[in-house]
Amino acid sequence: MEINKISSLTSNENSSDLTVSILSGVVIIEEGKVLLTKDNKDDFWKLPGGKINDSENLIQAAKREALEETGKRVKILNKSPVFYTINKENFIAILIHYFAQFIDNKKLNPIDKKVVVAKMFSLKDLPTDLGINVLPVLYKSGILTN
Repeated sequence: MEINKISSLTSNENSSDLTVSILSGVVIIEEGKVLLTKDNKDDFWKLPGGKINDSENLIQAAKREALEETGKRVKILNKSPVFYTINKENFIAILIHYFAQFIDNKKLNPIDKKVVVAKMFSLKDLPTDLGINVLPVLYKSGILTN
């Protein structure tokens, strides 16, 4: 996909480079719980996901990231993902979230050594230290309501 090839853009000759990152991941909801992960780089809970490798499409990247961060294989449930954009000076991140379900009975056990823990949290009792995209994605998708 061409969207995967964007690494940096220049908006005009007088501006600095604008970095655009596209990340793909999953939202897994089971029995009123959502899967969140925490890594050794950030001190907050987030939805599993990450960068797209050159040879991957968005769905392949989401599945790979889920496997790396949980130790479990997933099936993508929706072909129309939920988008979330982070827009900072000279940096834009486009986060693409697919709803998924686990397809094996393995225990949560991250393969990626950067991931410290993967855990299911009750939607009624989410941790307070969430990544910036978690609540907006859950509300936008209708999982959480006011």
